[in-house]
Amino acid sequence: MSKRYFLYSIVTGLLITLATIAVIFFASGFRYDPKTNTIQGTGIISISSTPDGALVYINDVPQDATNTSITGLKPGTYKVVLEKEGFNSWSNEVIVRKELVTEIDALLIPKFPTLQPLTYTGVSNPKLSPNGQKIVYSVSAGETNGIWLIDLEEKPFNRSQDPQLLIKDGTVAYSQADISWSPDSSELLLTIDTDTNGNSEASSKKYYLFEFSSRELTSVTSINTLQEKWEKIKQKEEAEEFATLSPDFIKELKKLDVVSWSPDKTYVLYKETSNEQDEYFIKPVVRTNPTVNALSPTPSTLGEKPIVSVDKQLRHKLEWFPDSKHLIIVTDISANTTKIEIIEITGTNRTHIFTGSIKDLQVYPNLNGSKIIALTRFNLDSDNYNLYSINLR
Repeated sequence: MSKRYFLYSIVTGLLITLATIAVIFFASGFRYDPKTNTIQGTGIISISSTPDGALVYINDVPQDATNTSITGLKPGTYKVVLEKEGFNSWSNEVIVRKELVTEIDALLIPKFPTLQPLTYTGVSNPKLSPNGQKIVYSVSAGETNGIWLIDLEEKPFNRSQDPQLLIKDGTVAYSQADISWSPDSSELLLTIDTDTNGNSEASSKKYYLFEFSSRELTSVTSINTLQEKWEKIKQKEEAEEFATLSPDFIKELKKLDVVSWSPDKTYVLYKETSNEQDEYFIKPVVRTNPTVNALSPTPSTLGEKPIVSVDKQLRHKLEWFPDSKHLIIVTDISANTTKIEIIEITGTNRTHIFTGSIKDLQVYPNLNGSKIIALTRFNLDSDNYNLYSINLR
């Protein structure tokens, strides 16, 4: 009896062990292939989208709706398409590797974005803060002349996008000032030219400093002292950033015509200029202690070819989208027509957003990417431009 019990225990233990190994292999992506009579490693595509609920196609075969995971995929390249009513379709080729999860986080752009006016008074000289949280602008016609603020941070009931009067014109016409942000977005410098003859001498200028913490406006007695203070802040921020970079990457960086860094500081946008084209490239940032995410590998094609090429005769700019995965392309295509597009940093899914009269390429995203704000007008006979929200969600 004891011998039977012993054998029973051994057999049961072996079956449990084999079952455990099978579950581990299955969870790791291994599947039996009846065609080759072998066990092969498979991969997973994990797909999410903003907004969710988009129908997923893998190699033209319909799957589940986002957010979802497609399992048991043999290693190889797959065509992934997402479709949702009212939105532009999204597509890309995705490489699946065995025993790995390939993540897709797709941004779906509405086919017909809605527009919402943020200002009605006429806007001039808008300036986005370095941290991307605020826009200040001047109003110089009407009873509310002065410097105004729009907070781009989302708050309940859209209270954040109600313009606020920061500084009202009085004996001093602050609305005529040139506006500059401090590097840390905590202060505004207003520069007013008091010379009516058009001279640009420093002695003919008056300077005022507005501090957001105290909401106080003071006259600046020493502009050089203030500029030195701001320069030290900027140098400190740059030194802290460069201290984390690989020495080899710093050498590469110095050779590039850097346009801007991504909001999360993981990519650099740089430009190369030929006789006819401005070509824009993305380079991943290399740090001394990199954080590697095996689930979301850096696209291997970055830096090999331009993601955007623009005729250098056309006035244009590229602006980072807040998710650091997309860029906004703003291009003047004629005297009164500017086009706004959005593109992934891999150069794929270039999508048209808006075409209209936009002043001086003034286009900014809000902090969560739900809106793009543009300085535009709809009456070409009027010189009045206002800030409008182009809603993407």
